[in-house]
Amino acid sequence: MNKKNEKVKEVYDKLVKGVEGFRNPDEYIKFLKFAKNFHNYSFSNKVLIFSQFEDATQVMGYKKWQSVGRYVKPESKGIQIFCPMILKRKVKVKDEKDYVSGGLYGPVTLYTEN
Repeated sequence: MNKKNEKVKEVYDKLVKGVEGFRNPDEYIKFLKFAKNFHNYSFSNKVLIFSQFEDATQVMGYKKWQSVGRYVKPESKGIQIFCPMILKRKVKVKDEKDYVSGGLYGPVTLYTEN
């Protein structure tokens, strides 16, 4: 397994572990209260954020934090989530160049303000 696939598997395993934690009703209620602050994220990414840092109140990528005038501490540990990635590649179709798009999800790192 290559390094990229290992990273995807690692993030996926965190997701599975986070969902399994919801067997405990108290933990699920805590997650629902947490999730209301992250309405722009998918259920899976909310689970990933919660399972890695349940006290998070806001998360953004490194450059996004910079764009709002905040800086990530060098020792900060990021939170891994899945992000949609659109792929385009050139293929020949009837002697013309054409693009074929496809999508997949890959891990990205976000940071909290805490």
